[in-house]
Amino acid sequence: SVTSHRGCAGGCAFCALTAHQGKSVTSRSSESVLDEVKAITDHPDFKGTINDIGGPTANMWQGHCTKPGGCSRASCLWPSRCTHFADDQDGYRELLAAAADLPGVRHLFVTTGVRMDLLAPNRALLKSLAQHHTSGHLKVAPEHTVPSVLHHMRKPAGDAFEQVVQTHRALSRKAGKHQFVVPYLMAAHPGCTLDDMVQLGRVLRSHNIKAEQ
Repeated sequence: SVTSHRGCAGGCAFCALTAHQGKSVTSRSSESVLDEVKAITDHPDFKGTINDIGGPTANMWQGHCTKPGGCSRASCLWPSRCTHFADDQDGYRELLAAAADLPGVRHLFVTTGVRMDLLAPNRALLKSLAQHHTSGHLKVAPEHTVPSVLHHMRKPAGDAFEQVVQTHRALSRKAGKHQFVVPYLMAAHPGCTLDDMVQLGRVLRSHNIKAEQ
Protein backbone atom coordinates (compact mmCIF):
# COMPACT_ATOMS: atom_id res chain seq x y z
CA SER A 1 0.00 0.00 0.00
CA VAL A 2 1.15 3.52 -0.82
CA THR A 3 0.13 6.61 1.14
CA SER A 4 -0.58 9.44 -1.28
CA HIS A 5 -1.61 12.15 1.19
CA ARG A 6 -2.55 12.94 4.78
CA GLY A 7 -5.24 15.10 6.35
CA CYS A 8 -8.95 15.33 5.54
CA ALA A 9 -11.09 18.35 4.70
CA GLY A 10 -14.34 16.56 5.56
CA GLY A 11 -14.50 17.63 9.21
CA CYS A 12 -17.03 14.95 10.23
CA ALA A 13 -18.24 15.54 13.80
CA PHE A 14 -17.35 12.05 15.07
CA CYS A 15 -13.98 11.61 13.33
CA ALA A 16 -10.53 12.02 14.91
CA LEU A 17 -8.68 12.40 11.61
CA THR A 18 -8.88 16.20 11.68
CA ALA A 19 -7.53 16.16 15.25
CA HIS A 20 -4.41 14.13 14.53
CA GLN A 21 -3.77 14.80 10.81
CA GLY A 22 -5.39 18.21 10.31
CA LYS A 23 -8.06 19.65 8.02
CA SER A 24 -5.51 20.68 5.39
CA VAL A 25 -4.72 17.93 2.91
CA THR A 26 -0.99 17.48 2.31
CA SER A 27 -0.40 15.51 -0.90
CA ARG A 28 2.66 13.86 -2.38
CA SER A 29 3.50 14.55 -5.99
CA SER A 30 2.56 11.95 -8.57
CA GLU A 31 6.29 11.45 -9.24
CA SER A 32 6.90 10.63 -5.57
CA VAL A 33 4.02 8.13 -5.48
CA LEU A 34 5.13 6.44 -8.70
CA ASP A 35 8.73 6.23 -7.47
CA GLU A 36 7.50 4.36 -4.39
CA VAL A 37 5.43 1.99 -6.52
CA LYS A 38 8.53 1.32 -8.64
CA ALA A 39 10.52 0.58 -5.48
CA ILE A 40 7.84 -1.90 -4.36
CA THR A 41 7.89 -3.68 -7.72
CA ASP A 42 11.66 -4.12 -7.40
CA HIS A 43 11.28 -6.04 -4.12
CA PRO A 44 11.94 -9.76 -4.60
CA ASP A 45 8.78 -10.72 -2.68
CA PHE A 46 6.46 -8.51 -4.76
CA LYS A 47 3.74 -10.63 -6.41
CA GLY A 48 2.20 -8.02 -8.69
CA THR A 49 -0.55 -6.44 -6.56
CA ILE A 50 -0.57 -2.93 -5.11
CA ASN A 51 -3.31 -3.06 -2.47
CA ASP A 52 -3.94 0.67 -2.24
CA ILE A 53 -2.95 4.18 -3.26
CA GLY A 54 -4.79 6.49 -0.93
CA GLY A 55 -5.03 8.28 2.38
CA PRO A 56 -7.69 9.06 4.98
CA THR A 57 -10.03 9.60 2.00
CA ALA A 58 -8.56 8.08 -1.15
CA ASN A 59 -9.89 10.53 -3.72
CA MET A 60 -9.03 13.64 -1.71
CA TRP A 61 -5.49 13.53 -3.12
CA GLN A 62 -4.45 17.05 -4.18
CA GLY A 63 -7.48 18.59 -2.43
CA HIS A 64 -6.65 22.07 -1.14
CA CYS A 65 -8.04 25.43 -0.12
CA THR A 66 -7.56 28.25 -2.64
CA LYS A 67 -8.46 31.04 -0.19
CA PRO A 68 -5.39 32.96 0.98
CA GLY A 69 -4.89 32.32 4.69
CA GLY A 70 -7.52 29.61 4.87
CA CYS A 71 -10.65 29.95 7.00
CA SER A 72 -12.24 28.79 10.25
CA ARG A 73 -14.85 26.41 8.76
CA ALA A 74 -14.90 23.04 10.49
CA SER A 75 -15.49 21.33 7.15
CA CYS A 76 -14.71 22.26 3.57
CA LEU A 77 -17.58 20.05 2.35
CA TRP A 78 -20.41 20.58 4.86
CA PRO A 79 -23.15 21.82 4.96
CA SER A 80 -22.23 22.42 1.33
CA ARG A 81 -18.97 22.40 -0.54
CA CYS A 82 -16.91 25.56 -0.06
CA THR A 83 -16.29 27.42 -3.30
CA HIS A 84 -12.62 27.74 -2.30
CA PHE A 85 -12.05 23.97 -2.00
CA ALA A 86 -10.34 22.52 -5.07
CA ASP A 87 -9.91 18.82 -5.81
CA ASP A 88 -8.47 16.80 -8.70
CA GLN A 89 -10.52 13.67 -9.38
CA ASP A 90 -9.17 13.42 -12.93
CA GLY A 91 -5.62 13.73 -11.61
CA TYR A 92 -6.23 10.90 -9.13
CA ARG A 93 -7.61 8.72 -11.92
CA GLU A 94 -4.54 9.45 -14.03
CA LEU A 95 -2.27 8.64 -11.07
CA LEU A 96 -3.93 5.24 -10.63
CA ALA A 97 -3.66 4.52 -14.35
CA ALA A 98 0.02 5.49 -14.45
CA ALA A 99 0.84 3.29 -11.46
CA ALA A 100 -1.12 0.36 -12.93
CA ASP A 101 0.88 0.66 -16.17
CA LEU A 102 4.25 0.32 -14.47
CA PRO A 103 6.18 -2.87 -15.33
CA GLY A 104 5.47 -5.66 -12.86
CA VAL A 105 2.11 -4.30 -11.63
CA ARG A 106 -0.64 -6.81 -12.41
CA HIS A 107 -3.37 -5.35 -10.18
CA LEU A 108 -3.76 -1.96 -8.51
CA PHE A 109 -6.63 -1.43 -6.10
CA VAL A 110 -8.11 1.37 -3.97
CA THR A 111 -9.01 -0.09 -0.60
CA THR A 112 -9.27 3.04 1.54
CA GLY A 113 -12.66 4.75 1.53
CA VAL A 114 -13.67 7.21 -1.19
CA ARG A 115 -15.57 10.44 -0.65
CA MET A 116 -18.89 10.03 -2.48
CA ASP A 117 -19.80 13.69 -2.95
CA LEU A 118 -16.47 14.17 -4.77
CA LEU A 119 -16.74 10.89 -6.68
CA ALA A 120 -20.38 10.94 -7.84
CA PRO A 121 -20.02 13.87 -10.29
CA ASN A 122 -16.93 12.31 -11.90
CA ARG A 123 -18.14 9.33 -13.92
CA ALA A 124 -14.69 8.80 -15.43
CA LEU A 125 -13.12 8.06 -12.04
CA LEU A 126 -16.08 5.94 -10.96
CA LYS A 127 -15.79 3.94 -14.19
CA SER A 128 -12.06 3.47 -13.68
CA LEU A 129 -12.59 2.29 -10.09
CA ALA A 130 -15.30 -0.18 -11.15
CA GLN A 131 -13.39 -1.58 -14.11
CA HIS A 132 -9.85 -1.68 -12.77
CA HIS A 133 -9.33 -0.67 -9.14
CA THR A 134 -12.00 -2.36 -6.97
CA SER A 135 -10.72 -5.37 -5.06
CA GLY A 136 -14.16 -6.93 -4.63
CA HIS A 137 -15.41 -4.08 -2.44
CA LEU A 138 -15.43 -0.32 -2.90
CA LYS A 139 -15.59 1.33 0.52
CA VAL A 140 -17.73 4.43 1.04
CA ALA A 141 -18.83 6.23 4.20
CA PRO A 142 -22.38 7.61 4.07
CA GLU A 143 -22.58 6.89 7.85
CA HIS A 144 -26.37 7.41 7.66
CA THR A 145 -29.12 8.43 5.24
CA VAL A 146 -31.54 10.47 7.41
CA PRO A 147 -30.92 14.22 6.86
CA SER A 148 -31.32 15.23 10.52
CA VAL A 149 -28.74 12.64 11.63
CA LEU A 150 -26.38 13.59 8.82
CA HIS A 151 -26.63 17.21 9.99
CA HIS A 152 -25.43 16.23 13.47
CA MET A 153 -22.64 14.18 11.89
CA ARG A 154 -21.56 17.05 9.60
CA LYS A 155 -22.08 14.73 6.65
CA PRO A 156 -23.66 16.08 3.45
CA ALA A 157 -27.20 14.99 2.66
CA GLY A 158 -28.19 14.17 -0.91
CA ASP A 159 -28.24 11.28 -3.34
CA ALA A 160 -24.49 10.69 -3.77
CA PHE A 161 -24.71 7.31 -1.99
CA GLU A 162 -27.51 6.10 -4.28
CA GLN A 163 -25.68 7.41 -7.36
CA VAL A 164 -22.42 5.67 -6.46
CA VAL A 165 -24.10 2.34 -5.56
CA GLN A 166 -26.20 2.18 -8.73
CA THR A 167 -23.50 3.42 -11.10
CA HIS A 168 -20.77 1.20 -9.63
CA ARG A 169 -23.06 -1.84 -9.89
CA ALA A 170 -23.94 -1.08 -13.50
CA LEU A 171 -20.32 -0.48 -14.49
CA SER A 172 -19.17 -3.61 -12.65
CA ARG A 173 -21.75 -5.74 -14.49
CA LYS A 174 -20.69 -4.20 -17.80
CA ALA A 175 -17.08 -5.12 -17.00
CA GLY A 176 -18.16 -8.68 -16.15
CA LYS A 177 -17.19 -8.33 -12.50
CA HIS A 178 -19.07 -9.38 -9.37
CA GLN A 179 -18.16 -6.67 -6.86
CA PHE A 180 -19.86 -4.46 -4.34
CA VAL A 181 -20.04 -1.04 -2.70
CA VAL A 182 -19.58 -1.46 1.06
CA PRO A 183 -20.93 1.42 3.19
CA TYR A 184 -19.64 2.39 6.60
CA LEU A 185 -22.71 3.05 8.76
CA MET A 186 -23.12 4.29 12.31
CA ALA A 187 -25.82 3.50 14.86
CA ALA A 188 -26.65 5.47 18.01
CA HIS A 189 -24.89 8.68 17.00
CA PRO A 190 -26.04 11.61 19.20
CA GLY A 191 -29.30 12.87 17.74
CA CYS A 192 -30.13 9.54 16.09
CA THR A 193 -33.38 7.82 17.10
CA LEU A 194 -34.72 4.30 16.71
CA ASP A 195 -37.04 5.56 13.97
CA ASP A 196 -33.99 6.95 12.14
CA MET A 197 -32.36 3.51 12.24
CA VAL A 198 -35.55 1.93 10.88
CA GLN A 199 -35.44 4.39 7.97
CA LEU A 200 -31.78 3.53 7.38
CA GLY A 201 -32.66 -0.17 7.35
CA ARG A 202 -35.31 0.44 4.71
CA VAL A 203 -32.80 2.25 2.50
CA LEU A 204 -30.36 -0.64 2.82
CA ARG A 205 -33.06 -3.15 1.91
CA SER A 206 -34.05 -1.09 -1.12
CA HIS A 207 -30.48 -1.48 -2.40
CA ASN A 208 -30.22 -5.13 -1.27
CA ILE A 209 -27.36 -4.27 1.08
CA LYS A 210 -27.02 -6.48 4.15
CA ALA A 211 -25.13 -4.91 7.05
CA GLU A 212 -22.83 -7.37 8.79
CA GLN A 213 -21.35 -5.20 11.52
